[in-house]
Amino acid sequence: MITTWSCINSYQSTSDNITIPSTSTSQPTLIQSTETFVPLPTSTEIKLNIGDSISEFFVDKPYFSLTVLAWRESQKAVDGPYVNEIYYTFLAQPGMKFIVIDYELKNDGVRPHYGPIFSNGEIVTNKGYYYPMWNPLGGVHSDEYSPRPSTESEINLFIRTNKRVYDEILPEEIVSGYWAYEIPDDQIPVEAIVFGVPHGIVLEGD
Repeated sequence: MITTWSCINSYQSTSDNITIPSTSTSQPTLIQSTETFVPLPTSTEIKLNIGDSISEFFVDKPYFSLTVLAWRESQKAVDGPYVNEIYYTFLAQPGMKFIVIDYELKNDGVRPHYGPIFSNGEIVTNKGYYYPMWNPLGGVHSDEYSPRPSTESEINLFIRTNKRVYDEILPEEIVSGYWAYEIPDDQIPVEAIVFGVPHGIVLEGD
């Protein structure tokens, strides 16, 4: 059963940083601001489960909806495309494993739009530790991950549509994406946090 949530991130500024110019030699007065940001998900807030959808979730791109499809453990992750449209496979470091979460993004608007970029986040494990969203900062030069060109089957497993989520997406078009996190082999993922998605994604028990 798919549960659908609708939410727009809120941002409120109660005052602005204002510098008052002065013709005297004294220092200008700075009026401090108090800003309220959307907090990171906590255990008391709504959570997303596998199969759930959420719409109007991205404050700058409210015309997109997102569905969390599945999650899995893997010893490899695919990233790219790099030069000449080549995808590369990266192997988890010794004693580590990837947690891969598959999702779909749909353009519910009436015009083509470029999808949001999800490049940051964290994952919480059964030990209460937080690990950042995985990104090979050195790209194909990230030797610690032994990168190599991906096979066709690897690309099909990770990259399931011709377009990526950050490409221009047509109205009603659906594209796939995934988030990856790297955690120790002996730990179990409990909840994933994706910056830009207002609810945590529950993984424990799947």
